[in-house]
Amino acid sequence: MDATCNNVKPPWNIEIGMLLRSVISFLGSPMADCMIIPTDWSTSDIHSWRIFDHPTPITESGTLGRTLDNLEKVGYPDPIILFPAPSDPSIEARVREIVAGRPLDIRIFTDTELKLVRSTLENYGFPTELLIAVNMNSYGSVRNMELLYAALNGFENVVMIDDDECIEEGYHGAALRYIGERVGDSEVLGKTGCVVDENGQKFYEGQASQVLVSWLKDFLFNENVRKQLEEPERLSPCIVAFSGNMVLNRKMFLRVPFDPYGTRVEDDDYVINARYTGLKFFFDQNLVLLHLPLERQGRYWTR
Repeated sequence: MDATCNNVKPPWNIEIGMLLRSVISFLGSPMADCMIIPTDWSTSDIHSWRIFDHPTPITESGTLGRTLDNLEKVGYPDPIILFPAPSDPSIEARVREIVAGRPLDIRIFTDTELKLVRSTLENYGFPTELLIAVNMNSYGSVRNMELLYAALNGFENVVMIDDDECIEEGYHGAALRYIGERVGDSEVLGKTGCVVDENGQKFYEGQASQVLVSWLKDFLFNENVRKQLEEPERLSPCIVAFSGNMVLNRKMFLRVPFDPYGTRVEDDDYVINARYTGLKFFFDQNLVLLHLPLERQGRYWTR
């Protein structure tokens, strides 16, 4: 690892962890659990396909409505917090249209709340030079904002899915199973599971291209998933994760943030960050959901 990498990880990791712990101690005891869903959009002026894989133009319906229909059907019991990205009034308004009239407890993270989070961090002494990373402009920074929201609102467990996924009725129970319990010599504070496509495929071929024929990311990722699925126990320590199928306990997310400077693979990097602080991440063979994404708009060179 070069000197640049060595200099990047510790400062924001330590500062955010210390800050969140101080905020939580101020707020008091944690509440219940929540589900958090990022939802990526673009406008004629915001070309977010350069950042996100498949943002929905606000003139189209996208997949968020389908995911919310699914959550209504299964009767998801916990608050659902949506994070429209990038942060923009027109995108926020589009999301409100889709949410309107639904019986679920749905909350939308707004640009006003983003400014409030930034000012709260500043008031608690968060370094000014790091505030620029507190935004909604990358996968890692959006996920970090989700953790900040959960911390400031005192949630105990965060269930993370994406706006192009669907769950079955047993997902809620599977997601929270083992969280906070000891398995072997470790407390289960973070876990992931499988994401399957419409054909039931549990392996990811999203980067398949002649352009990237020598790029082994998918091959290595799939090998790790296969290894986890072949483990004799339902739950086993892992080194990869799906950010669209993750569960984090506050004991983990108060210590471990996502890397706001990374442009991709924020989920696998999070597992590395957890291990960096001495915390194991687990793969749950029973934690499965359906992934039905739109076609990517971004070109390979943009990644």
